[in-house]
Amino acid sequence: AKAQERYGKIKNLVTTYGPEKININTALKQILTIISRAAAAEVGESVDKNMAVSLAQAIVDKREQAPLTSENISNISALFGEELTPEEYIIFNSMLTYLAPDSSYFQINAAGRANEVSKNITVVYDREHKKIVYWHEN
Repeated sequence: AKAQERYGKIKNLVTTYGPEKININTALKQILTIISRAAAAEVGESVDKNMAVSLAQAIVDKREQAPLTSENISNISALFGEELTPEEYIIFNSMLTYLAPDSSYFQINAAGRANEVSKNITVVYDREHKKIVYWHEN
């Protein structure tokens, strides 16, 4: 029951399709914060909430300047320079286990209303195979 409650809090933030990593260029800041905290725990770094949020924000700021690529995320020091602390560099490196610069699956949410009728549609699209893999209407 507790796991379902936790999942309920994040289910609208992620999709569960494919064996892929999370797209660093499209992930919400909240997701990047969660990943930074998990990565910090894996490498034994103590990370407070502020550091996790700060690292997530640094990633968001970088990708707003230009999309992150395999080349620039593999050269962290060139990407961030002196913007990150040594601990944040370690954590970012560990985060790459979960992150990639692209993805094949995209969730699309659409809502429409005409007079008294409204409809919400959620679709997951597989770009690689050019097909819809999930469709839900309510």
